Amino acid sequence: MTEFKLEKEDYYLDENGNMVFTELFLRKRKFCCKSGCRHCPYGFGTEVDENTPTELMQPDNTIAEPSADDLLEIYKDFEN
Repeated sequence: MTEFKLEKEDYYLDENGNMVFTELFLRKRKFCCKSGCRHCPYGFGTEVDENTPTELMQPDNTIAEPSADDLLEIYKDFEN
């Protein structure tokens, strides 16, 4: 399993004080946990579909790591 440190851009606290993971963090994690994450890049969003194949819940090494330049482009308008 890949280990990494939680960085400032990986999460924020919402109005209720809950930790919310960003899309950047969820992409770095490289798999969907099927928990209905707010910023899920795998298409689950806040609605959890119980019929989704469990294969999607496992790490998927076929997803390419975005380059630093790709991330800068994706998050150029991101504000905390």
